[in-house]
Amino acid sequence: MKIGQFTKWNFKNGFIGMMVFYAVYLGVISILNIILTMQFGIGDETVSTTISAGIYFFVIGIVYSHHNMRVGLANSISRKSIFNGTILAALLLSILAAIINFAAGRIITLLNTQSVTLYEWLSSSMYLNQPSNGVIYILAYLLNGIVTSLLAFLTGWFIGSAYYRMNRGLKIAVSIGVPALLFIGLPILSAQSSAFSAALSTIFKTILNFVTLSPFYLTLFLLALCVVFTLLSWLLLRRAPVKATFS
Repeated sequence: MKIGQFTKWNFKNGFIGMMVFYAVYLGVISILNIILTMQFGIGDETVSTTISAGIYFFVIGIVYSHHNMRVGLANSISRKSIFNGTILAALLLSILAAIINFAAGRIITLLNTQSVTLYEWLSSSMYLNQPSNGVIYILAYLLNGIVTSLLAFLTGWFIGSAYYRMNRGLKIAVSIGVPALLFIGLPILSAQSSAFSAALSTIFKTILNFVTLSPFYLTLFLLALCVVFTLLSWLLLRRAPVKATFS
C-alpha cells in the first residue's frame, strides 16, 4: 500500500462515517424543527452543523491516532507517510464537510426562516453584519469551517496519540487531573490571585480582540492552533511503540 492508496483508504472510511453522521444529524434537526413548529409555531432558532461536525472530526481523530499507525506499519508504510496521508485525508474531509455544512445551513434556514446558523449569529455580532450572501461571508464561512474541522481532528489525534503512549496509571491520572485543573484549580487560583486572574483575562481579551477584527483573522488563529497540534502529533507518532490493543 502506497501513500496515495493509504490516503484514499483513510478518506473512504472517513467519508462513509461522515455521510452516516450527516444523515442522522440532519434527520434529527429536521424532526426537531417539525415538532417545534407544530407544537409552538417556531423552529430551532440557532443551527450549527459546524460544531456538530467538529465533534465528529474530534472522535475520528482519536480513533485514527492508533488505528492508522498499526494499519500503515502492517502494510510497510513509513511513519512519515502515515502522518502525511492521514493529514491529507483529514483536510479533504474537512473541505467536504465545510461545503456540506454551508449547504445544510442554507437549506435549514430556507425551510425555517426563523432559524439562523451559529456562524451567521456570530458574524452579525462580531463582524458588523456581513451579508450572509456576500462573497466575503461565504469565503470566510468555508475557510473557518475547513480549519475548524481540521483542528478538531488534530486535537483528537493528539489526545489519542498521547493516551496511546501512556500506561494505565498515567491515563487515569491525566483523565482526572486535567479536568480538575481546568474546572477547579484555575477558578480557585483566579479567585485567590488577582495578578493571575488579570493575566488570564488579558490573554483572553487579546485573543478575542484579534479574532473579532476580521473573520480571516479567526481563520489565521485556528490555523496556528492546527500547526501546533500537527507538530505535537508528529512528535508522538514518530516514536510511538506498536501495541496489539489500545488499552
